[in-house]
Amino acid sequence: MKIIRHVEETEVFNEWKRIAKIKEIPSWLNMNGTYPDNVRWYLCEIEHKDLRKIYIISSDDWKLLSALTFRLLDVVRTMKGAIISENHIVDIREKQKVLDKLEFKFVYVTNSMKGCPFTIIEGNRRSVALQDLNKLVGNQIYLGVSDGFRNFLWARYTYLT
Repeated sequence: MKIIRHVEETEVFNEWKRIAKIKEIPSWLNMNGTYPDNVRWYLCEIEHKDLRKIYIISSDDWKLLSALTFRLLDVVRTMKGAIISENHIVDIREKQKVLDKLEFKFVYVTNSMKGCPFTIIEGNRRSVALQDLNKLVGNQIYLGVSDGFRNFLWARYTYLT
């Protein structure tokens, strides 16, 4: 990830609320009390070398579509030959039709900037939609960095591989 600048958590969460058209950050973010306290936030640009290290949120509804790996590239690969009926696929295909109207500042997290994987916390379907069209590289994202993300509920499958 190419770091553009350091940002405050309030900027990240305010942008998340604006894009999702919500008043509060979803309570599921800190389910089980695993969201770390010491997160450093950055505005970053996704680089081609990052693609193999990007994982979908560790939510069980992505298991089948990710072929149990939760890797973004595996989701895209599964979609290309998908014969399964999957709500995520329908929504992703719909998003691809209106890409010019979508917001693309996603929220990713990692435990370190030194070669570690990234987990998408907000913007999973839009990230898949863009990558399926080879348009994810170059997009700006918010990236949270903390050692505590290794134990974060929504990144648990990222660190199993």
